[in-house]
Amino acid sequence: MKATRNTFNSTVMTKSVGSLSDIINNQNRNSNSELAVSDSPSPRISKTPDLNISFRRRTNRRQTLAEYLFVSNSPESVEENEINYNTLLPSERTMFGVNSITPLILLGALEHHSNIQLIDCRFPYEFAGGRIHGAINVWNEQLLNEHFPVAKDMPQSSSILIFYCEYSGERGPSLAKKLHSIDKNSLNPYLIYKEIYVIENGFLSVLKTVPYLIEGVHIAMDDASYSEEMVYYLRQVKSSSGSKTPRSPSSLSSSSRLFLRSY
Repeated sequence: MKATRNTFNSTVMTKSVGSLSDIINNQNRNSNSELAVSDSPSPRISKTPDLNISFRRRTNRRQTLAEYLFVSNSPESVEENEINYNTLLPSERTMFGVNSITPLILLGALEHHSNIQLIDCRFPYEFAGGRIHGAINVWNEQLLNEHFPVAKDMPQSSSILIFYCEYSGERGPSLAKKLHSIDKNSLNPYLIYKEIYVIENGFLSVLKTVPYLIEGVHIAMDDASYSEEMVYYLRQVKSSSGSKTPRSPSSLSSSSRLFLRSY
């Protein structure tokens, strides 16, 4: 590692950050103060979605606990269950088969729920540079299994799991889908982790929309200063999935680099 890089990381990590609730409350107070002194006739638009209104607009009812606990966990039954019943947070189904939420829905969820677990699926050097406050770094399947085990007769988790990566184009959705697949095909007659989401457009979208939820700075996956680390971590991910080992970043074509950016 270069000395300058270590100095940069230590500088980033030494900046203390308050609790997430304090950050949100302070931001809301600042927003209210700005609105109070504004002479603009423009209508006021809340930055935080009213989740209660969002919930009332949904047409399908929530599944009762009895229905949830005793529904069959076969793939057919789980797929039917996913179609007929809503998730807790307003979300949209993605091409990966997982539910996607916007940064503003994330902000509202953090204000209304205390059982949220944020999962940062970027590589460790990206995570060390900056992350959503309170997130844990889970970048491969081994770490996924360690943090979120699935076993017979495990109690149902009340946690809301929210995955993300740089753009939420590959790494975050893939690990979210992997956990859901393991859970769905387990021997339990219920899903242990029912509330699984991915942040739409990932870390960069949160940084742009609600930057006060971020601690540190953004380090791109393909940052030239971390080219060796990127190849190492990509090699680990690719080998576990049976794909070919990637070449050095300097030898990649522009189209290949665009593909890597989706991770």
